[in-house]
Amino acid sequence: MAAEPSHVLYVCTLCGAADGRWHADNPGQRLYEAAARSSLPPGLKVEPVQCLAGCDRGGAIALSHPHKKQYILIGQSVETLNDLLAAAKQYVGSASGQLYWDDLGPGVVKKVHGKIPAPQ
Repeated sequence: MAAEPSHVLYVCTLCGAADGRWHADNPGQRLYEAAARSSLPPGLKVEPVQCLAGCDRGGAIALSHPHKKQYILIGQSVETLNDLLAAAKQYVGSASGQLYWDDLGPGVVKKVHGKIPAPQ
């Protein structure tokens, strides 16, 4: 039996909703659905969440692993999905979870909303 992926790409499905409620056409919901249909790096799964507190800028996602630093990025959309998945691949492949800005695409670079240190 294959191990459950330990890296998670969380996508806020409320992002972009003018009334703060879930709708099938929310930009965040569309991003989640597109990411879920994408070819993901091995060891990565996509999960929907209902808020990552990036409401002022929208398009919030998080990259998470229990033993690595974690990131919250904002301004993500279906249009930035390729850059986002390239960053997720870099994250999965890094022992520490470090993202290297020089290697990130324009859809991701300078859109880090928060970084949480790895547990000690």
